[in-house]
Amino acid sequence: MYSTSTIGDTFIIPAGGGLTWADLSIRPTPTLGLFLLPDLVLLLAAAQGDRDPLFALGLLLAALVPVSLGWGLAGMLGLRVRPGRTEQGMAGEGVRFELRLQARRPLPALALVTPRGSLRLPALAPGIPTTFWLPWPAPQRGPVRPGPLVFVHPCPLGLFRLRGRCRLPLLAWAWPRPAARADAAGTAGIAPDDPAPGEEDFRGLRPYRPGDSRGRICWRTLARGQGLLSRDFAPAAERPDWIDWYRLEDTDGERRLSRLCRALLDAGRGDRPYGLRLPGTEITPGRGPLHLERCLIALARHGFSEVDPRGDRP
Repeated sequence: MYSTSTIGDTFIIPAGGGLTWADLSIRPTPTLGLFLLPDLVLLLAAAQGDRDPLFALGLLLAALVPVSLGWGLAGMLGLRVRPGRTEQGMAGEGVRFELRLQARRPLPALALVTPRGSLRLPALAPGIPTTFWLPWPAPQRGPVRPGPLVFVHPCPLGLFRLRGRCRLPLLAWAWPRPAARADAAGTAGIAPDDPAPGEEDFRGLRPYRPGDSRGRICWRTLARGQGLLSRDFAPAAERPDWIDWYRLEDTDGERRLSRLCRALLDAGRGDRPYGLRLPGTEITPGRGPLHLERCLIALARHGFSEVDPRGDRP
Protein backbone atom coordinates (compact mmCIF):
# COMPACT_ATOMS: atom_id res chain seq x y z
CA MET A 1 0.00 0.00 0.00
CA TYR A 2 1.00 3.61 -0.53
CA SER A 3 -0.06 6.78 1.22
CA THR A 4 -1.64 9.38 -1.05
CA SER A 5 -0.44 12.18 1.21
CA THR A 6 3.01 11.83 -0.35
CA ILE A 7 2.10 12.49 -4.00
CA GLY A 8 0.80 15.41 -5.99
CA ASP A 9 -2.81 14.24 -6.28
CA THR A 10 -3.76 14.12 -2.64
CA PHE A 11 -6.91 12.44 -1.39
CA ILE A 12 -6.88 14.11 2.02
CA ILE A 13 -10.38 15.53 2.57
CA PRO A 14 -10.61 18.01 5.48
CA ALA A 15 -14.27 17.41 6.28
CA GLY A 16 -16.18 15.78 9.10
CA GLY A 17 -18.87 16.37 11.66
CA GLY A 18 -20.56 15.18 14.82
CA LEU A 19 -23.36 12.67 15.27
CA THR A 20 -26.80 14.16 15.89
CA TRP A 21 -30.20 12.75 16.89
CA ALA A 22 -31.01 12.15 13.24
CA ASP A 23 -27.96 9.90 12.90
CA LEU A 24 -28.76 7.67 15.90
CA SER A 25 -30.98 4.65 16.30
CA ILE A 26 -31.76 2.89 19.59
CA ARG A 27 -32.12 -0.86 19.72
CA PRO A 28 -33.02 -2.76 22.91
CA THR A 29 -31.03 -5.90 23.63
CA PRO A 30 -32.19 -9.22 25.11
CA THR A 31 -30.51 -8.12 28.31
CA LEU A 32 -33.21 -5.47 28.73
CA GLY A 33 -35.92 -8.15 28.91
CA LEU A 34 -33.89 -10.21 31.35
CA PHE A 35 -33.45 -7.09 33.47
CA LEU A 36 -37.08 -5.90 33.42
CA LEU A 37 -38.75 -9.26 34.02
CA PRO A 38 -37.30 -9.87 37.52
CA ASP A 39 -37.84 -6.22 38.34
CA LEU A 40 -41.51 -6.47 37.37
CA VAL A 41 -41.89 -9.58 39.53
CA LEU A 42 -40.23 -7.73 42.40
CA LEU A 43 -42.62 -4.76 42.08
CA LEU A 44 -45.70 -7.03 41.96
CA ALA A 45 -44.53 -8.92 45.02
CA ALA A 46 -43.88 -5.67 46.87
CA ALA A 47 -47.32 -4.30 45.96
CA GLN A 48 -49.17 -7.39 47.12
CA GLY A 49 -47.29 -7.75 50.39
CA ASP A 50 -47.10 -4.03 51.19
CA ARG A 51 -43.35 -4.21 51.48
CA ASP A 52 -41.93 -0.75 51.04
CA PRO A 53 -38.23 -1.75 50.91
CA LEU A 54 -38.86 -4.17 48.04
CA PHE A 55 -40.97 -1.57 46.24
CA ALA A 56 -38.20 1.02 46.60
CA LEU A 57 -35.65 -1.49 45.32
CA GLY A 58 -37.85 -2.25 42.31
CA LEU A 59 -38.24 1.43 41.48
CA LEU A 60 -34.50 1.91 41.84
CA LEU A 61 -33.79 -0.91 39.41
CA ALA A 62 -36.39 0.43 36.96
CA ALA A 63 -34.77 3.85 37.13
CA LEU A 64 -31.52 2.33 35.89
CA VAL A 65 -33.11 1.81 32.45
CA PRO A 66 -33.41 5.51 31.48
CA VAL A 67 -30.14 6.25 33.24
CA SER A 68 -28.36 3.63 31.10
CA LEU A 69 -29.94 4.98 27.92
CA GLY A 70 -29.17 8.59 28.80
CA TRP A 71 -25.55 7.79 29.59
CA GLY A 72 -25.10 6.03 26.27
CA LEU A 73 -26.76 8.82 24.31
CA ALA A 74 -24.62 11.42 26.04
CA GLY A 75 -21.51 9.59 24.87
CA MET A 76 -22.62 9.09 21.27
CA LEU A 77 -24.13 12.53 20.67
CA GLY A 78 -21.43 14.89 19.52
CA LEU A 79 -19.00 12.15 18.50
CA ARG A 80 -16.88 13.80 15.82
CA VAL A 81 -15.45 11.77 12.96
CA ARG A 82 -12.99 13.31 10.51
CA PRO A 83 -11.24 11.65 7.56
CA GLY A 84 -7.48 11.78 7.31
CA ARG A 85 -5.04 10.19 4.91
CA THR A 86 -5.84 7.38 2.50
CA GLU A 87 -3.71 4.40 1.55
CA GLN A 88 -4.33 3.05 -1.93
CA GLY A 89 -3.93 -0.68 -2.54
CA MET A 90 -4.21 -3.52 -5.00
CA ALA A 91 -7.50 -5.06 -6.07
CA GLY A 92 -8.16 -8.10 -3.92
CA GLU A 93 -6.04 -6.85 -1.02
CA GLY A 94 -7.92 -3.72 0.03
CA VAL A 95 -7.24 -0.11 0.98
CA ARG A 96 -7.11 1.79 4.27
CA PHE A 97 -8.66 5.04 5.51
CA GLU A 98 -7.41 7.10 8.42
CA LEU A 99 -10.20 8.27 10.74
CA ARG A 100 -9.86 10.79 13.55
CA LEU A 101 -12.38 10.47 16.35
CA GLN A 102 -13.13 12.84 19.20
CA ALA A 103 -15.83 12.33 21.84
CA ARG A 104 -17.30 14.64 24.46
CA ARG A 105 -17.62 11.83 27.00
CA PRO A 106 -15.75 8.58 27.54
CA LEU A 107 -16.55 5.86 24.98
CA PRO A 108 -14.78 2.71 26.12
CA ALA A 109 -16.61 0.20 23.90
CA LEU A 110 -17.12 1.78 20.49
CA ALA A 111 -17.16 -0.48 17.42
CA LEU A 112 -17.41 0.08 13.68
CA VAL A 113 -19.37 -2.22 11.37
CA THR A 114 -17.41 -3.21 8.22
CA PRO A 115 -17.98 -5.78 5.46
CA ARG A 116 -15.45 -8.00 7.24
CA GLY A 117 -17.23 -7.82 10.60
CA SER A 118 -17.28 -5.55 13.62
CA LEU A 119 -14.06 -3.66 14.29
CA ARG A 120 -13.36 -2.74 17.91
CA LEU A 121 -12.07 0.82 18.16
CA PRO A 122 -9.68 2.24 20.76
CA ALA A 123 -11.26 3.65 23.91
CA LEU A 124 -12.01 7.35 23.48
CA ALA A 125 -11.18 9.80 26.24
CA PRO A 126 -13.23 13.02 26.41
CA GLY A 127 -11.84 15.82 24.27
CA ILE A 128 -8.74 13.86 23.14
CA PRO A 129 -8.52 13.08 19.40
CA THR A 130 -7.85 9.44 18.58
CA THR A 131 -6.60 8.19 15.22
CA PHE A 132 -6.96 4.73 13.75
CA TRP A 133 -6.77 3.10 10.32
CA LEU A 134 -9.88 1.52 8.84
CA PRO A 135 -9.18 -1.39 6.44
CA TRP A 136 -11.68 -1.74 3.62
CA PRO A 137 -11.94 -4.45 0.94
CA ALA A 138 -11.30 -3.64 -2.71
CA PRO A 139 -12.66 -6.57 -4.74
CA GLN A 140 -11.99 -4.94 -8.10
CA ARG A 141 -9.96 -2.22 -9.78
CA GLY A 142 -11.21 1.33 -9.53
CA PRO A 143 -12.66 3.64 -6.90
CA VAL A 144 -13.35 2.39 -3.38
CA ARG A 145 -15.99 4.33 -1.45
CA PRO A 146 -17.15 2.84 1.86
CA GLY A 147 -20.41 4.78 1.99
CA PRO A 148 -22.04 5.53 5.37
CA LEU A 149 -20.05 4.31 8.37
CA VAL A 150 -22.03 2.64 11.16
CA PHE A 151 -20.73 3.05 14.71
CA VAL A 152 -22.13 0.80 17.44
CA HIS A 153 -21.97 1.56 21.16
CA PRO A 154 -23.53 -0.54 23.95
CA CYS A 155 -25.14 1.41 26.76
CA PRO A 156 -24.06 0.70 30.35
CA LEU A 157 -25.42 -2.61 31.67
CA GLY A 158 -25.91 -3.69 28.03
CA LEU A 159 -29.62 -2.76 28.02
CA PHE A 160 -29.53 -0.85 24.72
CA ARG A 161 -27.34 -0.76 21.64
CA LEU A 162 -26.88 2.58 19.91
CA ARG A 163 -26.11 2.76 16.20
CA GLY A 164 -24.84 5.97 14.64
CA ARG A 165 -24.55 6.49 10.86
CA CYS A 166 -21.92 8.89 9.61
CA ARG A 167 -21.38 9.71 5.93
CA LEU A 168 -17.90 10.93 5.04
CA PRO A 169 -16.43 11.71 1.59
CA LEU A 170 -13.96 8.80 1.66
CA LEU A 171 -12.35 7.75 -1.60
CA ALA A 172 -9.45 5.45 -2.42
CA TRP A 173 -8.22 3.75 -5.58
CA ALA A 174 -7.36 0.11 -6.17
CA TRP A 175 -4.97 -0.70 -8.99
CA PRO A 176 -5.25 -3.99 -10.94
CA ARG A 177 -3.69 -7.23 -9.86
CA PRO A 178 -0.40 -7.74 -11.76
CA ALA A 179 -0.15 -10.43 -14.38
CA ALA A 180 1.68 -13.62 -13.45
CA ARG A 181 4.67 -12.67 -15.60
CA ALA A 182 5.54 -9.70 -17.76
CA ASP A 183 5.82 -10.03 -21.52
CA ALA A 184 9.19 -8.35 -22.01
CA ALA A 185 8.58 -7.66 -25.70
CA GLY A 186 5.18 -6.13 -25.11
CA THR A 187 5.69 -4.18 -21.93
CA ALA A 188 9.29 -2.97 -21.99
CA GLY A 189 8.14 -0.13 -24.23
CA ILE A 190 11.44 0.45 -26.03
CA ALA A 191 10.66 2.34 -29.22
CA PRO A 192 11.64 0.54 -32.44
CA ASP A 193 14.13 3.25 -33.42
CA ASP A 194 15.90 3.10 -30.04
CA PRO A 195 19.23 1.32 -29.81
CA ALA A 196 19.08 -2.24 -28.65
CA PRO A 197 19.58 -2.86 -24.92
CA GLY A 198 23.26 -2.85 -23.99
CA GLU A 199 24.24 -0.15 -26.50
CA GLU A 200 24.81 3.51 -25.76
CA ASP A 201 22.88 6.64 -26.74
CA PHE A 202 24.62 9.51 -28.57
CA ARG A 203 24.27 12.70 -26.51
CA GLY A 204 26.34 15.12 -28.58
CA LEU A 205 29.90 16.39 -28.98
CA ARG A 206 32.28 17.54 -26.29
CA PRO A 207 35.91 18.74 -26.27
CA TYR A 208 38.49 16.03 -26.69
CA ARG A 209 39.95 14.62 -23.49
CA PRO A 210 43.27 12.82 -23.31
CA GLY A 211 42.56 9.12 -23.25
CA ASP A 212 39.49 9.21 -25.56
CA SER A 213 39.53 6.36 -28.02
CA ARG A 214 40.17 7.12 -31.68
CA GLY A 215 36.72 5.69 -32.52
CA ARG A 216 35.03 8.48 -30.54
CA ILE A 217 36.91 11.33 -32.20
CA CYS A 218 34.77 13.29 -34.69
CA TRP A 219 37.16 13.63 -37.64
CA ARG A 220 34.64 15.64 -39.67
CA THR A 221 34.69 18.56 -37.27
CA LEU A 222 38.47 18.44 -37.25
CA ALA A 223 38.53 18.55 -41.06
CA ARG A 224 36.21 21.58 -40.98
CA GLY A 225 38.56 23.38 -38.65
CA GLN A 226 36.16 23.25 -35.69
CA GLY A 227 38.70 21.70 -33.35
CA LEU A 228 39.19 18.26 -31.93
CA LEU A 229 35.89 16.97 -30.55
CA SER A 230 34.79 13.60 -29.19
CA ARG A 231 31.39 11.95 -29.37
CA ASP A 232 29.63 11.74 -26.01
CA PHE A 233 27.45 8.73 -25.28
CA ALA A 234 25.00 8.06 -22.44
CA PRO A 235 25.01 4.62 -20.85
CA ALA A 236 22.03 2.46 -21.70
CA ALA A 237 21.03 2.47 -18.04
CA GLU A 238 20.18 6.18 -18.33
CA ARG A 239 17.80 5.66 -21.26
CA PRO A 240 14.21 5.56 -19.98
CA ASP A 241 11.77 2.78 -20.73
CA TRP A 242 8.22 3.48 -21.81
CA ILE A 243 5.55 1.14 -20.49
CA ASP A 244 3.07 1.68 -23.25
CA TRP A 245 -0.61 0.66 -23.53
CA TYR A 246 -0.43 0.81 -27.34
CA ARG A 247 2.40 -1.71 -27.61
CA LEU A 248 0.23 -4.50 -26.18
CA GLU A 249 -1.86 -6.70 -28.43
CA ASP A 250 -4.47 -7.84 -25.89
CA THR A 251 -8.02 -6.88 -26.81
CA ASP A 252 -9.17 -7.18 -23.20
CA GLY A 253 -8.56 -3.88 -21.44
CA GLU A 254 -8.26 -5.34 -17.95
CA ARG A 255 -5.65 -7.85 -19.12
CA ARG A 256 -3.67 -5.00 -20.61
CA LEU A 257 -3.80 -3.15 -17.33
CA SER A 258 -2.68 -6.26 -15.44
CA ARG A 259 0.32 -6.65 -17.74
CA LEU A 260 1.16 -2.97 -17.42
CA CYS A 261 0.93 -3.30 -13.63
CA ARG A 262 3.39 -6.20 -13.70
CA ALA A 263 5.74 -4.20 -15.89
CA LEU A 264 5.55 -1.23 -13.51
CA LEU A 265 6.31 -3.34 -10.47
CA ASP A 266 9.26 -4.95 -12.25
CA ALA A 267 10.54 -1.56 -13.42
CA GLY A 268 10.18 -0.16 -9.92
CA ARG A 269 12.73 -2.69 -8.67
CA GLY A 270 15.35 -1.51 -11.16
CA ASP A 271 17.44 1.64 -11.50
CA ARG A 272 16.40 2.77 -14.97
CA PRO A 273 13.80 5.54 -15.29
CA TYR A 274 10.49 4.56 -16.84
CA GLY A 275 7.35 6.31 -18.01
CA LEU A 276 3.77 5.25 -18.60
CA ARG A 277 1.52 5.81 -21.60
CA LEU A 278 -2.22 5.24 -21.39
CA PRO A 279 -5.04 6.54 -23.58
CA GLY A 280 -5.39 10.16 -22.52
CA THR A 281 -2.58 9.93 -19.92
CA GLU A 282 1.19 10.13 -20.15
CA ILE A 283 3.50 10.14 -17.13
CA THR A 284 7.04 11.31 -17.84
CA PRO A 285 9.88 8.96 -16.95
CA GLY A 286 11.08 8.84 -13.39
CA ARG A 287 12.05 6.45 -10.66
CA GLY A 288 11.44 5.82 -6.98
CA PRO A 289 8.44 4.75 -4.87
CA LEU A 290 6.51 8.00 -5.39
CA HIS A 291 6.80 7.69 -9.15
CA LEU A 292 5.69 4.06 -8.98
CA GLU A 293 2.71 5.04 -6.86
CA ARG A 294 1.70 7.72 -9.32
CA CYS A 295 1.80 5.23 -12.20
CA LEU A 296 -0.17 2.60 -10.28
CA ILE A 297 -2.88 5.11 -9.41
CA ALA A 298 -3.06 6.08 -13.08
CA LEU A 299 -3.83 2.42 -13.85
CA ALA A 300 -6.47 2.40 -11.13
CA ARG A 301 -8.15 5.53 -12.51
CA HIS A 302 -8.03 4.48 -16.16
CA GLY A 303 -11.50 4.41 -17.67
CA PHE A 304 -13.14 6.28 -14.78
CA SER A 305 -14.25 9.85 -15.07
CA GLU A 306 -14.16 12.25 -12.14
CA VAL A 307 -15.50 10.35 -9.13
CA ASP A 308 -17.44 12.09 -6.39
CA PRO A 309 -16.33 10.61 -3.04
CA ARG A 310 -19.73 11.42 -1.59
CA GLY A 311 -21.52 9.14 -4.07
CA ASP A 312 -22.56 5.57 -3.47
CA ARG A 313 -20.27 2.73 -4.36
CA PRO A 314 -20.93 1.39 -7.89
